[in-house]
Amino acid sequence: MKKFFPLFAVFALFLMGAGCATVSDDSTSSDVGDISEFDSFEDFDLTLDLDDFTVDIDVPELLAVGEDTEIIVTIGNAKDEDQVLDSIDIASEYLKGIEITSSSPEYFETYLVETDGTISHTFLETIPANGELQVTFSATAVEAGLFSGDLDICINTGWNCFFGDIATMVQ
Repeated sequence: MKKFFPLFAVFALFLMGAGCATVSDDSTSSDVGDISEFDSFEDFDLTLDLDDFTVDIDVPELLAVGEDTEIIVTIGNAKDEDQVLDSIDIASEYLKGIEITSSSPEYFETYLVETDGTISHTFLETIPANGELQVTFSATAVEAGLFSGDLDICINTGWNCFFGDIATMVQ
């Protein structure tokens, strides 16, 4: 049991959301390239403080099937150093009714995060010091129903995330 305790402790921290913060869509509100440009993440703060960031999530409340829309995520950085938008993760349940067709800036990778059922969109975009980064997802309503779930914004790594809730009714 002793040799498995550290593994259980790490798993417990993961389940508890260690290193993560929660925001809602009504909270106060230059391209980095690929990860090979970074030698390590030693230069980045791997813990987040809500006082250092603002997050605004703008999603449509009501759409018609076939209607095109935008989901806009704005991340403000109050730190005196650049930070990196690692990824934006969107709940698979939400994406059953709202299909992402592109983004600006463009994500370069997507994958399923099996632990929480989100689709991760990897960006590795700079959030300038004392500035902000806006990400606009172009999307289309593809199925009628109420679609909701998490929209997670991960800063510097995939483990430091703000969690927001989104919902859209498609008729």
